[in-house]
Amino acid sequence: MLGEILLIDGDVTSRCSMKARLRAAHYDVRTSENVADALQPESRARAVLVRNRDASVLGQQIDWLLRRVRVPVIAICAPSQRLAALTAGAGFLLDHNCDDIVMRARLRSWLALPVCRETGFAESGAAFSFPDKIALLTDDAALARDWQSLLASVGLTISRISSRDGFARLRDRIAVLLVDAGAGSAGLQRLADLRARMMADARGTSLVMLQSTESAEEEARAFDMGAAEVLPVRPELCGDKAELAAKMQFLLRRSHEAERAQHASSTALRLARTDSLTDLLNRRALEHEIARTIRSGEGFGLVMADIDHFKSINDRYGHGAGDTVLREVGSLLTRCSPESARIARWGGEEFMLLLPRMDETGSVSLAENIRHHLAASAMRVNGLAGPVDVSVSVSVGICVSDDGVGAGGADELINRADAAMLAAKQAGRNRVILARPVQYAATYG
Repeated sequence: MLGEILLIDGDVTSRCSMKARLRAAHYDVRTSENVADALQPESRARAVLVRNRDASVLGQQIDWLLRRVRVPVIAICAPSQRLAALTAGAGFLLDHNCDDIVMRARLRSWLALPVCRETGFAESGAAFSFPDKIALLTDDAALARDWQSLLASVGLTISRISSRDGFARLRDRIAVLLVDAGAGSAGLQRLADLRARMMADARGTSLVMLQSTESAEEEARAFDMGAAEVLPVRPELCGDKAELAAKMQFLLRRSHEAERAQHASSTALRLARTDSLTDLLNRRALEHEIARTIRSGEGFGLVMADIDHFKSINDRYGHGAGDTVLREVGSLLTRCSPESARIARWGGEEFMLLLPRMDETGSVSLAENIRHHLAASAMRVNGLAGPVDVSVSVSVGICVSDDGVGAGGADELINRADAAMLAAKQAGRNRVILARPVQYAATYG
């Protein structure tokens, strides 16, 4: 089975008919005569399908469900009920008499959508910029004018028109993209290419295929290839203007929700890899980068730097001043390092640099440059008694993988860099020590 669907319909004949169709499509179906008795705390339904012969009651049921469930609410309705369903917020509409192939494709598309939930990474509306543009891809200038006129009549604007092959040059953040499919399979292939590009760019764009000839098979394939909706290519065949406006508004909201979900996902990934204070990589992320570099077989250097007497900075000037020092040291490490370097706050006042394809000479030279710049300048911080200049130095340990990676793998190399850094501390601080594969170490500074 493809999952559970909750079907709400007070008419026993239509309920049994739809249940049979859904079960034939490999869904586990739970039915109810009314919405009040339908919802169960333990329900695992992936979607709720609701039908009522009375359009006003259907709208009320949709509104009630949308306030209580976090899965798609799909209205099974006649053409005369579509506006009421859309106005109530359904968005997902299913004609009871549609072909099975279309019904299955629409359900596959709708049930695959991520549920929009607020997360700890969500940003306020003021901070998050939604795409709000509608674009049209067509080679027919007259068709473009007709669509512009139709959408303008319902208060919407097509902000961009391109040729059907012009999507490769489309750089704007588009909320809804109308695609003139034309005849043959080229339109469907174009739709698939667009969906692949939108996914690669992490966009939430809603794709609408404009169908030149009504075909259940083509409509089903369009949904399977990423369409959010299928409409007639001729504007005059799109039916009631208010219904079209409600449908377009739903697609705009859907795009906004998808864009927010994509943004929250990328933000969560970034925060999972990033130290929040310095905006550098965190320890887990750098360990992953080190392991990946080892697998590549390329040589690399590891530089571990520890701020000297950092506790005394916190004790004397306060933890706010200490945080400023950590941020400034992280910034200097970034400025002094090549683009290929991966830099992390390793923990506390320790920093680690991964230097791909860097040998002993390059690693030591870079470390000495960092040590010199820090020792030669003072940092302005807000101390407990006001602004003050703080002098900072670092003790640095280096390990280079030129001699190969032993059985201990990444841990062994990290431990060697750490041991060299501790040796630099014991040797008087503010110096660089290179760990060697043999029983001696080179000291600089």
